[in-house]
Amino acid sequence: MRGYGGTDAPAEISEYSMLRLAGDVVGIANTLGETSFAVVGHDWGSPLASNVGLFRPDMVRGAALLSVPSGQRVTARVSRRAAGRRFIISSVEPAPARRDLG
Repeated sequence: MRGYGGTDAPAEISEYSMLRLAGDVVGIANTLGETSFAVVGHDWGSPLASNVGLFRPDMVRGAALLSVPSGQRVTARVSRRAAGRRFIISSVEPAPARRDLG
């Protein structure tokens, strides 16, 4: 994927759009000969993982988003495309401050 490890790192910011990065992920799957896959994103990789699923629902059979949520807009779009599939959407509510912490 562009900009990571020993890959090409184009100088133009436009080369790092979500569409291009998602295309890189799909390109990796194609190179490996995969026609469907699950994608996992952690931290700022989570928005990329969710967008790969939105751009290529024909290939993505599942997605796990860790640390950074996809957002309500993306969740609603995924839900509409998810007929017959099962999704678990979870978030952690911030705990109220405890009095005994000082």
